[in-house]
Amino acid sequence: MYGAGCLVYLTGMDTFSNNRTTEIDRELRVRGYRLTPRRLMVVEAMASHGGHMTVEEILARVQTRYPTTNKTTVYRTLELLCRLGIVVVTDLGSGRLEYELTSNPHHHLICERCGMRIEVDDRLLEPLRTSLWQHYGFCTNLDHFALFGVCPECNRQVQHRQVQHRQAQGHSTGVKSAHGKTRTRR
Repeated sequence: MYGAGCLVYLTGMDTFSNNRTTEIDRELRVRGYRLTPRRLMVVEAMASHGGHMTVEEILARVQTRYPTTNKTTVYRTLELLCRLGIVVVTDLGSGRLEYELTSNPHHHLICERCGMRIEVDDRLLEPLRTSLWQHYGFCTNLDHFALFGVCPECNRQVQHRQVQHRQAQGHSTGVKSAHGKTRTRR
């Protein structure tokens, strides 16, 4: 397999992925861990993909090169990397946890209708952290999470349908006459 301290990169990994893998190797060593071949496989798969991945997606990528790798190996590696703050995990609405190598702190807005994801800069949550501390003395852990709602496009579509529905139902709308009295128009 690999010699101690030897990094072997997946074919096709770009420079950023290689650099990220090297950074993670250094960070693990500083904390007293090694980037073992199994850990390396997971880190390489995540670095070359970028973004969020489920355990199944990580496993599939790793198994293209190392077919005997099992899900337990991936879970154990992710558990360690999460504990060390190298990987963050969240449920982005798919019902499965998704993992991502840490980069710039961010969060997600997830549309419950179309599934669109909008990345939100962590700085927008600073007022919430401050407010929770001031009012409750509570120090929040807002590392990486998702807020669910309706995106602007779906919101426009919903409002448009509601207007159409009201019109189709013959609901009246109030219109003020020139004399200031409201009359009903159908």
